[in-house]
Amino acid sequence: LCILGDLSHRRQGDPVLACSYYDEAIAAWREQGNRTRLAAALHERGNALYAQGDDARAREAYAEALELFDQSDEAYGRDFARMNLGSTLLHLGRAAEARSRFREALALYRRKAEGGPGGWNRERRSVDEGIV
Repeated sequence: LCILGDLSHRRQGDPVLACSYYDEAIAAWREQGNRTRLAAALHERGNALYAQGDDARAREAYAEALELFDQSDEAYGRDFARMNLGSTLLHLGRAAEARSRFREALALYRRKAEGGPGGWNRERRSVDEGIV
């Protein structure tokens, strides 16, 4: 279902259809108790809602995804959920909260950069320039 959502959103440019697939996936992962996949589906739903301009509901999806990611070892999802939540908060006019999320993400990126793979510094530099 998430794959269908991804195809609908990214390939067909239909975030509304994508949300319907993500909603089904979210219900299934909740029922099965798979928190990592639930977090990923919530995050993707947030992306589709954000693309529709529904910042309030996107914020809710990102916040729930981040809460689940923070309870897991899924660093990749956690970092992107934190950045996307910050972007959504910024769009909602909640700049102080957004800045806090961006700074949290920046601290995580910097820690990774210390031992990260080649090319990470290029990504880190762009993140630094956008936040500082």
